[in-house]
Amino acid sequence: MNYQAHIEQACASALTVMHKIISIGRRRLHIPMKVISMYHQALLVTIVGYGAHRPRNILPAKKLLSLQRNVLMRMTGAYRSVATDTLTTVLEIRPLDLQVRKKAACYWLKRVAFEMVEMLTKAGVRTLIGIDSAIGKEWQEIWRTIGIGRRTFSVLPSIAERVELKHLNPSQGLVHFLTGKGPYKAS
Repeated sequence: MNYQAHIEQACASALTVMHKIISIGRRRLHIPMKVISMYHQALLVTIVGYGAHRPRNILPAKKLLSLQRNVLMRMTGAYRSVATDTLTTVLEIRPLDLQVRKKAACYWLKRVAFEMVEMLTKAGVRTLIGIDSAIGKEWQEIWRTIGIGRRTFSVLPSIAERVELKHLNPSQGLVHFLTGKGPYKAS
């Protein structure tokens, strides 16, 4: 089995595990969405990010975002018309492609390969804080220029401000309201 087939299989198993956790957590145990999102971070990023330190092994961003979208829609009960970027902002979960690139950049920083760090972060950084800041700025730029999810953007225009709102743990209803989908239509 080649590496690409291995990653495809890992993505499929990660998706299956996340669907089971979400199903059990939401229906039977009533686990808060914040806890489920921590599982998202721990499982999905770890499984998909495996081998991300190799320059040619990073999965295309579109594939990663498709995988993340599937999990986030199941987790929040969001409608299919909701943009992935809107869900990641409301839930304070970085887009999966940026998380994988951050993981790879941290790997190369530990190996003191600054040219690889620069390639992955698109900035000349040499610290973990610098990597986090560069990836955060890229997320903000994507959010600012994406052109979709404008209702959510009017409420949460800054990713940095959203990250500071630690007390905001959105329920399914609040996610529907902030995204303008579901019973709370955008006006």
